[in-house]
Amino acid sequence: MAASSEETAARAFLDDEQVVLTRGNQEVVRIPVQAIKLIGEYTNANGPIADDWFIVFMTAAKEWKQISHYTPGMLEMLQELSLYLKSPLIGSLAYSTSWKTNIIWPPTVAEQEMWDVISDEPATLFGKLKRALGFADQQLVLTAAAASVFV
Repeated sequence: MAASSEETAARAFLDDEQVVLTRGNQEVVRIPVQAIKLIGEYTNANGPIADDWFIVFMTAAKEWKQISHYTPGMLEMLQELSLYLKSPLIGSLAYSTSWKTNIIWPPTVAEQEMWDVISDEPATLFGKLKRALGFADQQLVLTAAAASVFV
């Protein structure tokens, strides 16, 4: 029997000063607001077939969780979170159709790139072939602006 849409639907919300994402009855993400050091966003080229705009919550340990901006409750949760943080949380990548990142909070580094994409230099012929085909190994590295939040 297939699961009903209510059983599988995702929802983002604040609960007891924690960012929460649920899918159906299962809790997928729970981050205490006090642990959040950086909030950012990124887009990719997956739309309109799949979600392509994500909000990123990064903790002091530089661990991060992403939640699709399209998740039901996300706008309301960001509005409520902005009251708690006493700072607007407004993304700017709504119309981006390719890879792009942006820091939303804290305000001292807002509106700057969040991540740089670093491609490893291939050492083997197979690695060079992968890179030529667009499948190079890549790493996300915090930009200097984003890294400054963790100093």
